[in-house]
Amino acid sequence: MKLDLNNWNGRVLVCAHCDDELLNCSSILQGSLVVIVTNGDLGRPIDCNMSVEEYAKERLAESTRVAARYDVAHLVLLEYSEVELNAGNPKILEKINNLLEYCNPETIYIHHWNSQHPGHKVLGQWALNNWADKYFTLYFCDQHHAPKENPVIGVSLGDEQWKKKLENILSFHTQSNWLPQHVMTNVGHFKEEGFWR
Repeated sequence: MKLDLNNWNGRVLVCAHCDDELLNCSSILQGSLVVIVTNGDLGRPIDCNMSVEEYAKERLAESTRVAARYDVAHLVLLEYSEVELNAGNPKILEKINNLLEYCNPETIYIHHWNSQHPGHKVLGQWALNNWADKYFTLYFCDQHHAPKENPVIGVSLGDEQWKKKLENILSFHTQSNWLPQHVMTNVGHFKEEGFWR
């Protein structure tokens, strides 16, 4: 695997789906290597006029545009189906392992293992079992599903940071059937980003 890591800050952010990187980790995107594992195919609304393939392609394109706006050092799109991640496909684990060995990050940011979402939970448990002893690992999750203990790192987004995050959230047109309402109903959660050990 060849990656251009000239502007990389040593952080790897591993996300299950397109939009996870923005919803939970906008404060650490700049300069990071971001890995999005799935193409988000299961998120397609019933009334969507795109095929599953077209929908997945557009979700990946949305995250690609966000990565450019946040000056992400490198975006890696693995493009697995959500079904494969939810089932814990070992090929995905192997691919992420190979990437981590290649770049040897200072810090990994990944979903919390107690997450309610199956794909998030799989990644968090893989990190706990395979990477936490080798790499400094921090776990993130939606604030309303956060662990009871305080995060090791908590970030309160300033007005400009929040404005940029919200504009980019609203640019995810594939999620327009639920995401804007969800975010605006829980603004306090999304203005805070936390990372746990």
